[in-house]
Order: sequence, then structure tokens, then C-alpha cells
Amino acid sequence: MRLPILSLLLLLCTCSSAQIPYLQLSPYSKTELKAATTDIEFAYARPSMRGRKIFGGLEPWNVVWRGGANRNPRLTVSEDFFLGDTRVKAGAYTLFLKPTPTQWTAYLYDEVDQYGVPEKWDETKILATITLQPEQLQRPIETLRYTFEEISNDHFTIVMEWENTRIVVPFKLTTEEQMQAKIAKTLSGPDSGDYSNAGMHALRGSKDYEQAVAWFDKAIELDETPSYWEHLFRAQALEKLGRKEAARKGAERALKLAQESKSNYGQSESKAILERLE
Repeated sequence: MRLPILSLLLLLCTCSSAQIPYLQLSPYSKTELKAATTDIEFAYARPSMRGRKIFGGLEPWNVVWRGGANRNPRLTVSEDFFLGDTRVKAGAYTLFLKPTPTQWTAYLYDEVDQYGVPEKWDETKILATITLQPEQLQRPIETLRYTFEEISNDHFTIVMEWENTRIVVPFKLTTEEQMQAKIAKTLSGPDSGDYSNAGMHALRGSKDYEQAVAWFDKAIELDETPSYWEHLFRAQALEKLGRKEAARKGAERALKLAQESKSNYGQSESKAILERLE
């Protein structure tokens, strides 16, 4: 019976040790963002310096770099977008970088889930490029990191920081185009919420204040239960148009509804409009 017992013990030891996770030198990371109508994801592996000279050393100048380790960095965007002046269709792409001491180049490459720069660099797969100016960091960054910054309804940047270098890659979104298409489709059979959302886009996105007022008017007309915020944002659009008396009446109506619903935000914003109009 000793042999089966020994085998069992060995099996248990093997299973137990298999539960210990392997500490990766370049851990996988994924960051996500929703900007207006667009879903954006950036996935990459994060190598560390570990005492090495990175740019101009481990990663030589004037050579295309995969921008990380292991599997190539993958940018996924749910709507059409721009890198520089080039429009790129929605989809998943590899972001490659080519460093030099004075300027870098970013490439969007139409191939994903590969490891390293292709041995045969295919120019036909380069969908867009942009030239970037490197920035010097005040303190070194041990582990490579990418972050989303400068986020708005129609713009975002991906920032790469490693060693003493910071690179900012700017992207433009097609939010206005996407919103207009969605609005046109939705308004063929809209309810109050649809008109309200369209009004918010016109107010905050396209800044078409006349259109914002018109859509908030329709939202209020269809609203079964009056809400302070439709009157509030309508008043903001009227204020932008310089229609002070109408804006004042709208803000007063918004304030009353905000007080009834006990909304501190609605009350403070309505009072702010009234104060500006005094």
C-alpha cells in the first residue's frame, strides 16, 4: 500500500504547487474609456527597466518598437476615428512607435495579436502615422505605462511614459457625425427622453443652442412628469443665445421644480443662472 500512498502525496504536492501564480516580468494591463458614443480599449504588457538603459539602449533609436512586451499593444475603438488627418475605421489595431532622440513616430498597423514588430514590415498595413515630440520626465518611470488623458466628447490622447520619456499620441473622434446619425434615427419615433438627450448633445456637443432650445421644448411638451433639469438646461441654452428674459423665466421654473424634488444641484445651478442674469 506504500506505493499508492506515495503517489497520492506526490499528486497532491503537484496540484498544490500549480496553484501558485507565476510572477510575470511584464504583466498584462488593459485600460478602458467611453468618450461620448465611442468605446475605447488599450491593452498591453508592462515591462520594467530593471537597471537597463531603455531608449537608445534596449530599444535602439530609429527602429520601430512594439511599444511594450509580449503581445503587441492593441487599440480597439468602436467608432471611426482619426490619427492625425487620417480617418481610420472602427476596429482593433496595433500601435507601434519609432523613437529617435528628437522626435517619435506612431503607427497604426492593421494586424493584432502578434508578438513583436513583423519581420516583414508591410507598408500596406500602415493605416495612419503621426510625428510626435518627446517630453522629458522629471523623474524616471520604472514600469512602462499608458494612460488616457485630455478626454473630451471628440478627442482623447494616449500617453506613454517609461524611463525618462513621455509621449502623447492624440486621436480625434467622429462624435458629431455619430450623434447626428443616432439623433436622426431616434427622432423618427422619439419620446421625451430622446428629445432631452438630443438637446443635451446640441447644448454640450455641437453647441447649436437654437436647436437645443427646440429639442428641450419638445421634451418638456412630451414629459408626463416635469423635471427641473430640462428647464435648467433649456435656460442655459437661452442664456447662451442672449435671450435673458426667457432664460430667467426658465431658471425660475427649474428652481421651483428642483426645490420640490429636493435637488441641491438643480437649486444651485438655477440660482447661478439667475445671479448671472441680474
